[in-house]
Order: sequence, then C-alpha cells, then structure tokens
Amino acid sequence: MIGIYTYECLENGHQYLGGAYDVEWAIQHVTALLNKKEHPCRELQGEWTQYGPNGFEVGIPEQVEEEIPNEDVSVLLQEMIDEWMEILEDVEFLGTMDASRCGGSR
Repeated sequence: MIGIYTYECLENGHQYLGGAYDVEWAIQHVTALLNKKEHPCRELQGEWTQYGPNGFEVGIPEQVEEEIPNEDVSVLLQEMIDEWMEILEDVEFLGTMDASRCGGSR
C-alpha cells in the first residue's frame, strides 16, 4: 500500500519523511540500512548511530488502503509527499521508494 513514512529523532525532534509504493516494506528497508550503517542520509544515519532505534519514533501518517489504478499511483504519491512536506515543519525528505526497484517485492 502506498503511503508516507516518518522517522523522528526523539532526542532533538529532527524529522525525516519518505514516500513509498509499499510503505511497510520501505520502513523495513530503511531500518535495515540504518542498522547496517548504510543509509545514504548522513544526518539520519548519524542520529540513528548515536541514539539507536529506541531514540526514534517511526510512523505512517498516511496510507492508502484501496486499490489505485497504476496510472494514478505516482501522481497520488507525489501529492501525498507534497502535502506532508508542508504539514511537517523542518522535515528532511528521504525520497520515494519502490520495492520493485530495490530488490523487494511489491
């Protein structure tokens, strides 16, 4: 299911937002990268390394559960990302994840 995921550092309030075509898979993938110290976002990785998983709140503020036609999925996901970038102040965008392009299943 497409959606928005967030990581918030509880120590300093820094927020990170991503969009995904499979939001549950994206959280698992991002967390695995962080645990292996391989996430490309240096700030997020540094905070994760310093504070650990218990220093973060991971959330899914929005997820679409109904079936969306393929031609509309990208547009809808971008609209969701734009909306949440405005709602959350001072948030860093982590990108859009597509499990089918990252070795996962969709």
